[in-house]
Amino acid sequence: MFVYSGKLKWLSYGVDETFVIVLPNGPVRVGDAAYFFTQWTVDSKGVKKPNWFQNLVVDKVTKTATGDDTFSFKSHYYTFEATSKDVYGKLDLKMSKPGVESLMTLERIWQSEGAESTSPGRIWTGKIDWLSFASNEMAIFIAPDGLGEGKPILSLWQWTEDSAGNKKSPSFRQAVQKVEPGAPAGQVKFSYHSYYDIACTWDEKTEKLAVKMSENSRTEDIGEMTIAAIIDRHSHNFDPSEATPSKAEFEVRLPQPQDNLPRILTPMPFPKGLFDTLVHAAAFVDQAGYLAKHAQERFIALDADLHARDSQLKAAKTENGLANETVKKLQGNLAVEKDNVKAAQEQLAKARDEALKEKKALQKTIDDKVDLLKKGLNHDVQDHKLIESIRSELRAEQAKLAELQKKLDAADAKVTSLTSQLAAEKTASAGLRADKIRLNSELSVSKTYGKKQNTEKEKAQALNAELKSKLEKLQTSLDVAKKENTDQEDIIKKLREELVTVKGERDAAVNKRDTLQGTLDGIRKLAGL
Repeated sequence: MFVYSGKLKWLSYGVDETFVIVLPNGPVRVGDAAYFFTQWTVDSKGVKKPNWFQNLVVDKVTKTATGDDTFSFKSHYYTFEATSKDVYGKLDLKMSKPGVESLMTLERIWQSEGAESTSPGRIWTGKIDWLSFASNEMAIFIAPDGLGEGKPILSLWQWTEDSAGNKKSPSFRQAVQKVEPGAPAGQVKFSYHSYYDIACTWDEKTEKLAVKMSENSRTEDIGEMTIAAIIDRHSHNFDPSEATPSKAEFEVRLPQPQDNLPRILTPMPFPKGLFDTLVHAAAFVDQAGYLAKHAQERFIALDADLHARDSQLKAAKTENGLANETVKKLQGNLAVEKDNVKAAQEQLAKARDEALKEKKALQKTIDDKVDLLKKGLNHDVQDHKLIESIRSELRAEQAKLAELQKKLDAADAKVTSLTSQLAAEKTASAGLRADKIRLNSELSVSKTYGKKQNTEKEKAQALNAELKSKLEKLQTSLDVAKKENTDQEDIIKKLREELVTVKGERDAAVNKRDTLQGTLDGIRKLAGL
């Protein structure tokens, strides 16, 4: 049982009057009773301080976001809606009718403890007059667990003005009953002390409670309190009423054979009472639900991220395969270009060797020709002119040979340059292999890998194009060198032909000289010289 006390605020009819609410079953459920008791300052008929007791039934119960209960009551004239706060530590009550509304807060002043009694509880209401402090004021007496030795007894009334000068001040008392022996049949007499000495007599037949109050030597007969409610414990079951069951089909599964959660066997801060225990358990279950929801949301997010990364990994593997094919293709192209460069180098070396051989042969021929010319230096002027002409031709041939040597040297320089470029291509190929290894290790970051792979692919394509361009230039240079070698062979052939002609002319000159010398000798003999 919960007992609450507050103030009634309703237009001019209820001005700061003491307001009591009793929830006989504690936390409410649909169908539970609730008792409201107060007095009007003046009612609609002009009567002052009439008592007003309401036996209401809980009509609807809902949960708030904070876990508190909001419940409404069936009523004929006013509409009441209450919201529990601080685990039923207080009630926020809204009282309304069309066009009018009032909000009030009532604090819990008492709650039952321990095992609930099976005896019916009782509530009495009436009026109290006490000296100058109370004049026709509302009073309520509550026996939560019924009548009997040691059972609780509650009383609450309103002072018109208390000893401190406070008007409409509530006075709440709680104590235990002390049953007086020797009461007549059909009556129960008990007393209790709570600042005042209060003696009560309950009549079983009328259900009324006669009250006397004493202070020091003064005793006043307060009067009879009328029964307002009998709380029959046997009319309430532990479990709420249930709807008529219906048949349904559903799938079933066996529970897990072993416990998944360890059992705590150390001391725990269990609260007292079933309700508080359930409230704390609900709080733990709600926290567990929050953690489970968080874990589920996190799992869904991680699962989605895992599938996304798996797709990225597959895409990265595909791109890596394409990159491997590109690298293999570039390596094949590089091997072909290496073979082409090697063949070009061999052709240039062969051409250079042949040119050197031709140069040596030509030089020997020229030397022989010079030697022959030196032998004929003492011949006549015509021979000298012939020798000078041959020397001029020799110088021209030597100049051509020097030019050819320059071209051969240039070809050698180009070969050296191409060799250096080939070494650079080898370095670039090694860099491509290193990039391949690095790309394989970075499959988890597919986007970055894709960009880098495209960049490396473009570099490889540009490098391949540059290498092809250089090889084309080298081939052009080789063709030029071959053409120049062919031209040189033609020149050597022409020189050989001219040398043969010169030799013929020289032989003719020698023959002519010999003829002239024979004629001269004949003339000298005839002259007797």
